[in-house]
Amino acid sequence: MRLPRTCTSVLFQSVLLLLVFQCPPGILAVTSSSKLLVRATVEAIHQHYTTITSKQLYLRWEGASELIDELLKRVSTHLTVLVESNPKQPVDQLPTVPELHQQMRVLNLLIVADYQGFRRVVDGFSDEVYDFSGLYTVVVAKRSERDLEIAGAILRTLWTLYIVNAVVLIEPTDHTATNGVRLYTYFPYGEGYCERALPVIWNVYEPSIGFIHRDRVLFPRKLSNFYNCPLVVATFPVFPFIIPAPDGGNNELGGIEGLLLRTLMQRLNFQLQVIIVEPPDWGTAGPRDQSTGASAYVSRHKKTSESTHFNLLICNVIHVTLQILDSTSSSEPNHRLLGDYIAP
Repeated sequence: MRLPRTCTSVLFQSVLLLLVFQCPPGILAVTSSSKLLVRATVEAIHQHYTTITSKQLYLRWEGASELIDELLKRVSTHLTVLVESNPKQPVDQLPTVPELHQQMRVLNLLIVADYQGFRRVVDGFSDEVYDFSGLYTVVVAKRSERDLEIAGAILRTLWTLYIVNAVVLIEPTDHTATNGVRLYTYFPYGEGYCERALPVIWNVYEPSIGFIHRDRVLFPRKLSNFYNCPLVVATFPVFPFIIPAPDGGNNELGGIEGLLLRTLMQRLNFQLQVIIVEPPDWGTAGPRDQSTGASAYVSRHKKTSESTHFNLLICNVIHVTLQILDSTSSSEPNHRLLGDYIAP
């Protein structure tokens, strides 16, 4: 529709042009290397995020606005997008539970300029708002020659929150642009090591072919083999389900759940360390300073050991056991039914 040439229409068009030309240059123009980063991010989203039951993408950006428009154009047709940028309120005032119209944040895309921006984002994470077992893609928009160091710092920070399904996409520097955008991830358990967030280049996105390792899943399974690493179980006798070894052996459990636990040890390849809880109390799992009962035993045990991570396997191994016990059980672990708290 063509507007009549009135004083009002001329004023409106002038204001519109003024707004456009006053926009930050990064909003209107995306460099060629940034376009490659956008393409890599979109392909990762389309490959994995759109296949999850949850269809709400949480997109948070911190000081990297030049990529947002292009990303939104390409992903909003497949997912509902919840966008948040640089919240003004302090971290301790951010929402600790999702609002009524929001889902738990399962599909997460974090756009940051550098590691400092990432820390500002992650410092506001709460497990009541974010599903730490969900998917997390961190896009570092600012080009840097220290990409391995930055990726390692980001992945180690995510590991402290027990976020395993995470990748980091980093924009290449000028002299490495021909190598494409690098996708980093980590495997917390591997041959000869336990509970380490060592960054590895899992894939590379090149302009001509996309991701060069087409056979590699961008979010691979990481907890199907614990490479004989030790896991701690805090429990107490509940006949006939949990029966500690009569000779006081600290690495054996009998009973129905003891049998299931031995099956898990064989399938997942881990060692077992048993702690008998006194007085017998399941308690509640939570942050290390708020856990009670069996979970608190695991917490105190880990504080006195070299390892600092224990909550991750509380959820994963218990959930596997519950699926064996009752395939119709809900996704929420029933600690009282299982009778064991398990931790790396």
